[in-house]
Amino acid sequence: MARKTKKERQADRVAEIDASLPPLDIGQFNEIEPPRNTHYTVVQVLNAGETIIRGATLRDAEFLHGFTRGALRAWQRDARRAERGQHAPLGRWAQACADTVERALAIRRLRWQALAEEGGGGSHAALWMLERRGGKEFHAPAQRHEVTRESREVVAHVSLDSALDATSRELGIPLEDLRAQGDYWARAMTAQQRGEALPPPVIIDHEDKPNGK
Repeated sequence: MARKTKKERQADRVAEIDASLPPLDIGQFNEIEPPRNTHYTVVQVLNAGETIIRGATLRDAEFLHGFTRGALRAWQRDARRAERGQHAPLGRWAQACADTVERALAIRRLRWQALAEEGGGGSHAALWMLERRGGKEFHAPAQRHEVTRESREVVAHVSLDSALDATSRELGIPLEDLRAQGDYWARAMTAQQRGEALPPPVIIDHEDKPNGK
């Protein structure tokens, strides 16, 4: 029997992950009939949920399975608002549809997490999807904070240089002299905090030296 290629083994592992996922249909529609004012069916809602699990957005699932735009999102939104007391309790049909949407999103996150942890082909894509569409708990803000901090340091450094340059021009003092004085006071403050002797003061000689003498 020929040995499987790496790609085939990865495909088998993806199939195992998919087979281990919880079912979308856990009986939420048992003994529930769609209301007369809707043309949607239980099968239609469940099929849309399965498409969401595979990675589709709510809008794409609506389009692919014949829902009006915003229908799935409306069930989800109204159910969440009802939980916070901001919306009247949903009927049994609407609540079952909302539960199906939420369950599909939860299973999708579980699938992406399993694929990301698996490694190999597809893991980077799964991690990328998880960080961007999995919710706030999967975001990685540390890198963004670091970039912000470094940007502020650069701005502060540029601002200090600009202030020194402006002071030099206004007082007619050479820029290098201002930098020397600033360095002296920084060392003096450090010495005072440590209880050490103060450094010798900086002596700036502005007299022109004779040429060649």
